[in-house]
Amino acid sequence: MQRIWQWLLADKIRGALVFIALLVCCLVIRAWWPVSWKEEVQLESGKIISVRNFNWINGVGPWGEGGGEVMEWVLMVNGAAVEHTPPIWIQPYVPILIDRYPDGRWFIVATAYTCERMLALGKPYQPYTQFIEKDGKWQQVKLDARLVGRLTNLGPGIRNDTMDDLTLRDKKIARIKGDGRIFIQYLKVATMAELLVESGGCR
Repeated sequence: MQRIWQWLLADKIRGALVFIALLVCCLVIRAWWPVSWKEEVQLESGKIISVRNFNWINGVGPWGEGGGEVMEWVLMVNGAAVEHTPPIWIQPYVPILIDRYPDGRWFIVATAYTCERMLALGKPYQPYTQFIEKDGKWQQVKLDARLVGRLTNLGPGIRNDTMDDLTLRDKKIARIKGDGRIFIQYLKVATMAELLVESGGCR
């Protein structure tokens, strides 16, 4: 190690270039580093299932500051507690609600961390998008109006970097203690009026 330092310090330009290269590598790794956690989820029927989340988010600073957009989010349902396991969900959105229709079809409601991602779906602006299981695949559709007002059961807006797995108790406590720190769009399928009051919404 001492020889390496001597080699670096022998040439100021060489040392500076190596330092810059290491800094860039750290920034890239921090900004693209995947996160994974297991989560307990309660469906509207009362049934409790387990899901596994993986995500990659860009635009995050080297010390965790700043925000970014989801590059890819993977959501997998543990088939041990369900009679029919949905396909793995892989999308550049943030899942906030997963459940089943009475006919057994799974659905996911998702949003995004930035306005740009949702505006890319076209106008008028819609804060949410929906995916419905069909023929073993996820089909993206417009949000089912009947879901507006539903509380979310996934915790992307609740979980933080100090948590490992996310339990129902964790989410319940976070909702109680949230005190306005958690955006309403992650706590429920909110109306446009509710979103405008809290954050001004997107245009």
